[in-house]
Amino acid sequence: MRKGFLRRFMHHVPALVSVIVLLLMVLALFLLPVILHLDPYTTDMLAMNKSPRPGHILGTDATGRNILARLCEGGKISLYIGVGSALISMLIGIPLGLIAGGTKGFWSSLIMRISDMFLSFPAMILVLVSVAMFGSSVSGIMLILGILGWPAPARLLSANVMSEREKSYVMSAKLLGRSNTYILFHCILPNAISPLWTSLAFRISQSMILESGLSFLGAGVQPPLASWGNMMQSATSLVVLTTRPWQWLPAGLCLIVSVICINFVGEGIRDALDPRLKLN
Repeated sequence: MRKGFLRRFMHHVPALVSVIVLLLMVLALFLLPVILHLDPYTTDMLAMNKSPRPGHILGTDATGRNILARLCEGGKISLYIGVGSALISMLIGIPLGLIAGGTKGFWSSLIMRISDMFLSFPAMILVLVSVAMFGSSVSGIMLILGILGWPAPARLLSANVMSEREKSYVMSAKLLGRSNTYILFHCILPNAISPLWTSLAFRISQSMILESGLSFLGAGVQPPLASWGNMMQSATSLVVLTTRPWQWLPAGLCLIVSVICINFVGEGIRDALDPRLKLN
C-alpha cells in the first residue's frame, strides 16, 4: 500500500511540483537569513521606505527594517501557526470523532451537537472574540485556531467510523470475541483515518489564511514580530498600496503560493488514497 501510495502520488504532477516548491520555500525561509545575515528587527534610519536596492534586496518598510528579513521571519511564524494549529485540531478531533462514531447514544449526540455549535458561527468572528479574550501571542493564536478547528476532523472521522462499523470484517471480529475497544482502534481506525491526511493539508492552509486575516486586521501577530498577514497590513494605506508595492506584495504572493501548493498536496494525497485507484 505504501509503494502504491507513493507511485500514485508521484504521478500527480501538481502535487509533486507543489512539494518541491514548498521544500524550496522552507529552505529559503530558514537559510537565507543565515547566509545573508538578515535581521528582521534591526532598523536603518537612513533607509526608510526605500525601494529594492543592494543591501536591501526587497526594500525596506516605514521604520527601515529589511523586507526580505521580515518576509523570512514572517513565513516561519505563519507556517508554525498553520502546522501547529492543524495538529492541535487533529489531536482533539480524532479522539472525539472516534467516540462519536464508535458509540451510540448520549456521548455521540453530545459531541455532534457541540460541533454543530462551533460550525454555526463564522470562523473569523469566533477567532476574533477568542483572541480578544485570551491574547494575541503566537502560541495563543496557534492554540485558539487549533481548538476552534476540531469539529471538521471530528465529524469526518465520525462519519468514516460509522461507515466502517457496518462492514463484514467488523462483524467477523465480533464473532471472534474481540472487544469493542480492540475493534475500534485496531480494525476500524486504520481504515477510517486515511481521509484525515487530506484534511490535515487543507486545515494547514485554512489556518494560515485565518492567521493572515487576523494579523491584517491588527488582531493577530503584533509588531515587531512579523507574519505575512501583518506585513500586508501596510497595504491599508493608499500611498503604500499604490507607490510601495515591495512592502506588501512579496508577503501576499508568498501566502498565495504556499496555500495553493498545500492544497495541491492535499489533493494529491486524496487521489493517492482513493480506493478506486488501488487496482490501477
